[in-house]
Amino acid sequence: MGDEVLRDFSLTMKDMLRDADVMVRFGGDEFVILLNSHVIKNVKQRIEQLRQSIEYYFNKKDTQLSFSYGIASLQDGVELALKRADTAMYKRSH
Repeated sequence: MGDEVLRDFSLTMKDMLRDADVMVRFGGDEFVILLNSHVIKNVKQRIEQLRQSIEYYFNKKDTQLSFSYGIASLQDGVELALKRADTAMYKRSH
């Protein structure tokens, strides 16, 4: 069941992203989404729209799915951005 939900999530999310955005599975149930924007306000709005849309999609299918996220800029490099996003995600979810 878990693999099917992950597959459904990734295909549905891919359909919700713009051509310039990128999503990769980072491990387990973690994904990294690169949104093509330099304006943090736009990124925050877009990721919140994605969260609401994907949770609504799964809710209609009677599947409980939560979408937690952290936002970070790539300006200081990928490794630091991943650490910052991970820290931000855990702060939001606790």
